[in-house]
Amino acid sequence: MPLFSGRFFETLIGRGSEPLTRLLSKIAVLYTLEPIFTIVFVINMTVVWEKVMGRLRSQIFRRILIQKMVFFDRHKVGELTGLLTSDLGSLKGVVSDNISRDRGLRAFSEITGTLCILFTLSTELAPVLGLLIVSVSVIVAIFKRSTVPTFKSYGIVQAHISDCVSETFSAIRTVRSFGGEKRQISMFDNLVCHITYELLSSWKQWGTSLFYWP
Repeated sequence: MPLFSGRFFETLIGRGSEPLTRLLSKIAVLYTLEPIFTIVFVINMTVVWEKVMGRLRSQIFRRILIQKMVFFDRHKVGELTGLLTSDLGSLKGVVSDNISRDRGLRAFSEITGTLCILFTLSTELAPVLGLLIVSVSVIVAIFKRSTVPTFKSYGIVQAHISDCVSETFSAIRTVRSFGGEKRQISMFDNLVCHITYELLSSWKQWGTSLFYWP
């Protein structure tokens, strides 16, 4: 597309020799085929990944069942349940982002191809645009790495909330017989306050990064 766009502007200013109608027809064909191929690519990758996720869940569940009792004493029910649901769902989200149109491996290949075409078309302008693209990519990568601890802490607190709810509901008769509702409610409220603080911290970091964006 950058190559045909360059030819289009050259034709408009009178430097191109290719007829405008022929060039526009080529661009129209490319714009028509791009979403079709994108849909086919995303659907195929999604189907493949769903099969992989199904096999992975089955294998993890089988491995958990054959563990000794010490393993279940060490890990809570909510933690193991979250491993089979939310954790694998997060892994699926990472892969889905990588196969989407504007992220991951596809974005890297698009940037590389664009730089190659830029150097082919204009050796004077390509270094400036290439430096701009690389600088923005590096800044975004640094920002994402700086927010990893915040989101990690956010996920840990979510797991603690799930454990607290699971243990309270599974032992509700014992809790009520010993009058432990207030203690469990206080524990849950503290976890909710903590997860709210982590979420606000992540948004503050995002707002600060936008304020100092060059």
